Amino acid sequence: PPHLFVRDAAEVATAELDSLPGERLVIKVAAAGIAHKTDVGGVVVVPHDRNEVVEAPRDMARGLGDQAVGYTIAAFVEHDPGIRGELLVSLRWTDDFGPIVTVGAGGTDAEAVARHLLPGSRVAILSPTETARNDLPDLLSGSIGVELATARLRGQPPRLAMDQLVDVVKRLFALAAVCGPDGITELEINPLAITPDGLVALDVLTTLGTGSL
Repeated sequence: PPHLFVRDAAEVATAELDSLPGERLVIKVAAAGIAHKTDVGGVVVVPHDRNEVVEAPRDMARGLGDQAVGYTIAAFVEHDPGIRGELLVSLRWTDDFGPIVTVGAGGTDAEAVARHLLPGSRVAILSPTETARNDLPDLLSGSIGVELATARLRGQPPRLAMDQLVDVVKRLFALAAVCGPDGITELEINPLAITPDGLVALDVLTTLGTGSL
């Protein structure tokens, strides 16, 4: 989503908040040691008001100490935060198989939900080097998260066209060229929000290898 980055609450005073659309904004902490921001109070939704935006990183700093390197101020993306409205997609390096792309149900409940799903239905696991691009729709549809998003259920229309998700996977396949011990070792987008205007990455966690800048 459209966003700004500030290092602390003081920088909010000069931030171009008018460039961000909507009546609400999402403030998130940026910190290398915090993978799950919601677990530590590192995500908050506030009115599109400069005074409110100033207070959000100030409050987070009190609770998180010196862990934060800054904060993102992003436009609020309207979507269903339930299991049909959010996906998780990732690219990671494995020593055994090389780069692997994973697609499944996303959101803050993704890990808890996955524990209760049948083996084989939790996620779609794909190899950029071995997977035929024409087979992607069939392979992806085996994941419960993908089925909930792309299938017609109980008379409700699909929320996401399969070709939009296939396009995201192909982009990760292309990024696999720089995935490895000396490049990107893991890149996880969660949640990937399903909106009327398409897919929007709301949060990305990236781990770099030893040779990365």
